[in-house]
Order: sequence, then C-alpha cells, then structure tokens
Amino acid sequence: NTQSISYARLSLFEAETAGDHDLVVSSSLTLAGSLASAGDNEAALDILSQASRESDGLLAAEVEFQRGAVLGRMGDFGRALESYEAALPIFILHDDLESVVMALQNSGLVHLHRGDLTLARQSFEEALHYEGLIESAIWAASTIHNLGMVAAYSGDVPEALRLLTEAESRHVALTGSAAEIQVGHCEVLLSAGLFREALTLASDITETLRTSGLGEDEAEARLVGAQAALLAGDVDSALRWADIAAQMFKRQRREVWAAGARLVGIQAQYEAGMINAELMADARKIAETHESEGQLIPALNARLTAGRMGLDLGLFETARADLDRVSRKKVGPVELRLQSRLAGALLRLSEGDLSGADAAARAGMALLDDYQAALGATDIRSGVERHGAALGELGLRLALDSGKPRRVFAWMERTRARALRHRPVTPVDDRAQAADLAELRRVSGELRSAEGDSARDLSRQERAIQESIRNRGRIARGAGSNTSTTIPGLVDTLKGRTLVEFASLDDRLWAVVVRNGRFSLTELGSEPSVLTELESLRFTMRRLARQRGNTSTDLAQQVAARLDEMLFGKLNSGSGPLVIVPTPVLHSMPWAALPTCEGRAFTVAPSAELWWRSARRRRRSGSVVVAAGPDLAHAGHEAAEVADIYSGVEPIDSDGATVERLRTVLERATTGHIACHARFEVDNPMFSSLRLTDGDLNVYDLERMRRVPDLVVLSACDSGFSDAHPGEELMGLSSALLSLGAKSLVASVGLVPDSEATREIMVGLHRGLISGLGPGEALKRARDPLRHTTAGYIAAASFVCIGAG
Repeated sequence: NTQSISYARLSLFEAETAGDHDLVVSSSLTLAGSLASAGDNEAALDILSQASRESDGLLAAEVEFQRGAVLGRMGDFGRALESYEAALPIFILHDDLESVVMALQNSGLVHLHRGDLTLARQSFEEALHYEGLIESAIWAASTIHNLGMVAAYSGDVPEALRLLTEAESRHVALTGSAAEIQVGHCEVLLSAGLFREALTLASDITETLRTSGLGEDEAEARLVGAQAALLAGDVDSALRWADIAAQMFKRQRREVWAAGARLVGIQAQYEAGMINAELMADARKIAETHESEGQLIPALNARLTAGRMGLDLGLFETARADLDRVSRKKVGPVELRLQSRLAGALLRLSEGDLSGADAAARAGMALLDDYQAALGATDIRSGVERHGAALGELGLRLALDSGKPRRVFAWMERTRARALRHRPVTPVDDRAQAADLAELRRVSGELRSAEGDSARDLSRQERAIQESIRNRGRIARGAGSNTSTTIPGLVDTLKGRTLVEFASLDDRLWAVVVRNGRFSLTELGSEPSVLTELESLRFTMRRLARQRGNTSTDLAQQVAARLDEMLFGKLNSGSGPLVIVPTPVLHSMPWAALPTCEGRAFTVAPSAELWWRSARRRRRSGSVVVAAGPDLAHAGHEAAEVADIYSGVEPIDSDGATVERLRTVLERATTGHIACHARFEVDNPMFSSLRLTDGDLNVYDLERMRRVPDLVVLSACDSGFSDAHPGEELMGLSSALLSLGAKSLVASVGLVPDSEATREIMVGLHRGLISGLGPGEALKRARDPLRHTTAGYIAAASFVCIGAG
C-alpha cells in the first residue's frame, strides 16, 4: 500500500503539472483508493472532495462512487447510499456496465448492513443481471458471496454456506486467494455456533491480510475473531483482539466499526464478572451509534448487553427500556430471535412476572428446537445449541428457585441433546462425498509415517479434504419434527430403575433423582471440585493402562471414592439398575469405577428423553457382525471368540476389515462388534474415527449408512468419549451412533489396555447378551470378576453402556 500511495501521488503531481483535468481526477481516484485501503479514510475523502469540484459527467459519477465506498467502510451508510444512488443513473446512461455492477453491489452491502434484506437481495440480483451482460467472473463471485450474506442474515445457514463456499472457490480459481471475502464466512460460522472453527479461520485470515498490507480488511477480520473468541469462552483473547481491532478502526477513522469492537470488549469484561455503571453507559452509547447509522443488529446486541448490566446493577427502569427494544425484534437470524426471547424473559423477570419469564424462556427453546429440526448437518445442529445457552440457564435458574424437582427436571431436559433427536441428513449415495472420504483415508494413512516437507504437504491436503467434506455436509436441510417425552411416560418406562440426572449452574452441581415414581432435588456442591477429581482419575487410569504388570490401583480407587461421595453421597439412588444422565462435561466419567456403580447394572444417556425413546423400541432380529482392526495384539483372538458365541458368524479379520465392507455388513446387522484403535478429535469431533485396514472410519462415514445396528460394541480406547464445552452439545462416535438409531452402545471412555482382561470382558458381555440379558446387565456381569488385576480394573472401569440398557 505504501508503494501504491507513492506512485499515485507521483501520478497526480504529473497530471497537475500537465494541466490535464481528466487525468487529475483519474489520478485522484487512484490515490483515494490506495489511501482508503491503507486505512486513511479522511485523507481519501479530502482527495475526493477536491476531485469532485474538477469533474463532470462519467468522471463525476466515478468520484461519487468512490466517495460512497469510503463512507461505507467508515460506517456512514446513509451518505454512502446517497453517493451510490447519484452515480448509478450516470453509469447506466453511459453504458458503463462494470461500474453499474459495482454501484449495485455496494448499494446492496449498505442495505445489508442496515438490515434491509429485501433491498439488499434486489440490488445483488440486479447486479447479477448486468454481470451476465459483461461476463465478469470476479464480480459474479463477489455477488454470489453477497447473496450468501443475505441468506446468513435471513437465518438460512445451509444456503449461506453453499453460496459462500461457491464464491470462495471462484475467488481462489481467479485470484489464488479468498481471504478478503472470508470474513463473511466467519460470521456465518458464528451464526451456526461453530465458534472455535470461526476463531481458527479468523486467525488465518488475519495473518494473510496482515502480510498483504490490507489494513481495513485485517481490522474487520480481527473484529470477527474477537467475537469468535468471546463466544468460544476465551475472554482474554476476545479482549486482546477487540482492543487491537478498535485501535485499527480508530486510526482509519471508522468510528462505527470501532464502536462494534469496543462492544465486544465490554461484553468480554461482563463475562469476566466486571459490571459497573460506566460500562453499561458505554454499551448504551454504542447502541445509539449503531442506531444512528441504521445498523439494527449490532444496536440490539448492545442494548441487550446494557439491559443485562442494568438488571445486575439494580437500574431497573433503564434496563427495562433497553430490554423492551430488543424483545420487540421477532425476525432475522436465529441468534437475534433468541436474544429477543431472552430479553423478553429478563424483562418479565425484572417485573416480578416469574411465570411470564419462564414462558418466554420456553418459547425461545421451542424456537431453537424448530430451527435445529430444519438443519441437516450434525455439527450445525449441535453448534446452534450454544445460542440457547443463556435461555437454558435462565429457565433452569427459575426452576431451581422454585424448588420443584419436576420443574427442574423438565428444564434439565430442555437443555440436553436436542441435536441427537434427528437423524443427520446425508445422502447415502453421494459419490462426491464418498470420493472425498476415500481420499481422506489415503492421505491420513500416509501422514502417519510421513516426515518433514512431505508431512506438511499431506497435512495441508488433509485439511483441504476435511473442509470439502464439512462444506458439502453443511448445505443439507433437515425435515424433522420435534417430539418430547412426558414425565408419566418416563416414570412408567423406568419401572424398577433409578434415574439420576445432573445439572450445573453457577459452578454448582445439582441432581434430580427419579425413583419409584417420585422426584427429588439435591444440591451436590462445587462443580470445579468434581472436574478436578475427574481429571485426576482419568490421568491416573490412563497411566495405569500404559504400565505393565499388576501395579497398585489404590490411588485410582481413592480418587473414585471421593468422586462417588461428591456425586452420589447425598442421593438416595437405591441398589437396583441405574440410568445416569450426566452434564455434558461429565460424559467422560469412568462411571464403573465409582463405588455406587460397582456391582450394579447401569447405563449412561445424553438425555432422559433419548433413553426413554431407546428403551421403548423393540430390538430387531438379524445378523451379528464381528470385526478386528489392525495393530492390536489381542483383537483377532477377541473377534474369533466373540464370533464363536454366535452360530454361523465368521469374524472379519484385520486384513478384510475395510471401511466400505464394514459399512455394508453393519447396515444389515442388529449387533456389531468392532475391536480396533479409536481416535477422538478434540478440535473436530466429526472426524473422530475407528482405525480399519484401509484407513479411518469417521462420523461422516457412519452418517452415510442407511441404518446402524441396534447394539454396537466398540472394543477400543476412547470410543465412547464425547467432547463438550459448557453450553455445547455432545459430539463424537457414540453420539453419532445414537442419533443414527442405535438402541445401545458399549464403548470405553478412556484408555484401555490391549490385554486378556479386555478380551474377557468382551467375551463375557456377549455370553450375557446371548443368554437374554440387556447390555447394561451383561456388561456388569462381565466386568465383576476382573477387578482384582490392574488391567482388569482399568477395563472394567472404562467400558460403559450408553443409551438403553
């Protein structure tokens, strides 16, 4: 940019020296554009004002257009629109179709920022008409991107991602990079609740733009990165990114954008517990700044922040005024409509209308349910759940304040595993997706043994293929409808079982116990203390699993006893079969290690509703599939022994256990047993996988199956592990199988030794199953005799029955 500015100044000097007025204006336009790209918008406007006095006709229209572009970047949308509207008829008169396209594009962006989606779409579609006349590939790509943003602002995430992906592919083909337009993609990822992915993309874009010298675009990337960090729970990064973005916008004289960055900083401070009247006043001023420029969505966001702070400070009249404005907004992206419901609930709560607040919160959760049902991709269904976290917290708080166990239980269920109610919408015969998955297996397999430059090249290929797979899956639409259980139906189905459902609020754990038709509510204590002990137990058990010999398990048993006291010590959980519904972060608990769960059948479920649905379904009759993966010493013996239990079953050995063969035979089976390595991908749970002969079978491979067995046994490390951060849905192999229709799953939540003990548990499990026992009871009987050795203790503690027992 510095070099561009220098050349433009030199060109202007030469034009002025020559006395060529047209050339002076053209050089001024070039200089203004270079200054604006570098962030010096005030200087650009000064240059354009001078040029305006020396131009007429088409050149005057070009000056007006450039002025509109600079004003739009500054956030002065009203004046920007006036400039575009003044330039457009002159461009049409002179048949300057490329300039017509640019004016329509920029006018559409102004309408988009002001929230007028109808006018924005009209402008972009008219631009597409003119682009067809001039056959401009780059402008067509930009218009497709902008229509994607209209879809995003309308709340249509699948269509937005389809259009944005197409636009970025076109940009890369034409220019080699799509960084300048990918900020919009980040915004859509935020709308879809994919905060960590958005943060990663924003970081990549920022680095690309920084090295390219595109200061204005870099500032916008840093702003969306700050929003992503805040929503992902990384308050420190959000504050840092927001401060840098605000400083960059300020240097560029883009006050409206700077206000947006300051708001993210205020929200980050609020999340960190900093609340005072000064911050509230700043949030209100920012709302007014956005309102003055017609930017409705950021204005409402600022009003909601100010209103929540006002309630916390006891400034109820001021808070109600802000919340009332937000509660009136009923259309737009789903996160905005959820904010509207949240504002309405908070407004009623501040007025003492507890039932009204509860009703508003329930309405918000119902809206989220309907929206999830319309989505086809698992990761987006799970992601948008996070936008309902504040509503769920409010509803649960009201329920806990009431002290009514049934009401608390109902709110626990409203915040649990809604994404798993719907089968993913993945075409089973999608050849492009199948080809990508096959190529991913090849590249990932080569990457395991690659080094140096080869490893780096393969890593880039792997990321590109994964992105292609994700993007294709995310454009699918759902057609589901929401159903929910009733409490009488649940109680009847439990029969002699005891159900314990946990919940977390304000770092405190609570539990509702449903036993013999009665509901009881208990506050358990500190959640951070439980999570510290859980981390200690998992670490200790993993260390024991890696050691040879009969090492003492005393330390693990001591930690397990402390955890048991924290979670079950105050509860009357009886002695019969147990159904456990953990909080998302407690799904990694090795429940069988806890004394309360030893010696009794139990099952773990993401929600009571999911357990209820699974328990009511009859098991189908059909075939049994047994397979062994590579690189496990005992897997082949285990598979052979399990297969011998069932008449006529031939095990698939490690040479024949390919992804496509296993998928094919599992579709026809009612029971599947797979002994193999498993890998849980923390950063992208959809690529969690089972290692087979020709590569990894991941969640996307599972979602291409027409049906899955009623019972799936995964004799593999971490095969039952599911990842969840606060406010997030569960994702991983186990949750994928349940959403696809598996009735029960037996899997591990930790590292298990490749040992005789694991083989004995698996063989004992299947012997119990063939004798007529349910999976939970069969697993209990299989693990009970093995706890006296280290390997037996670890294997017995790690395997759990998930779903219906």
